[in-house]
Amino acid sequence: PGGLSGTGVLPLKLLHFSAQITGGDEVLLQWQTAAEDKLAAFEVELARSSGEVQQNNFEKIGEVAPKGGPGEQHYTFSDKEALKTGTRYYRLKIKNEDGTFTYSPVRTVSFNTVALWQVFPNPSAGVFNLVYQAEAGSIVQLQVTDVAGRIITHYTLTANGNIQKEGINL
Repeated sequence: PGGLSGTGVLPLKLLHFSAQITGGDEVLLQWQTAAEDKLAAFEVELARSSGEVQQNNFEKIGEVAPKGGPGEQHYTFSDKEALKTGTRYYRLKIKNEDGTFTYSPVRTVSFNTVALWQVFPNPSAGVFNLVYQAEAGSIVQLQVTDVAGRIITHYTLTANGNIQKEGINL
């Protein structure tokens, strides 16, 4: 059992599951359960774009141990990854002791911040970092020129929609 269809048998009753931005880049996930029975773990999973959701490409970003018991239990998990942008999709993988699992409903949060393009450190002994953000799949062309306008090096990068950092070694 288990899977996206929700047809697996839950080793508990999931009463509540939410995700909310709590300030800056932090996302607080909260959930409440009842009647936990033979529960092994809650795995917190994340997809960073709608494309990843469509491909069922969720990444495990944490795990929370169950408290167990027949009564209501309350849980929290904080996603503290820096530089979040766009819409993020969270779900719980609820694992039973026998290895079966099922998924919670997906919860979303949206960050409307756009990264400012940055080059640092400046000055440098020859190694720079470019921090950029562009629409997923778009091509970013980067040229480094000298003071006379001659091209020293050229980079072609593919954006993924998130904030990215590229090392440039001159």
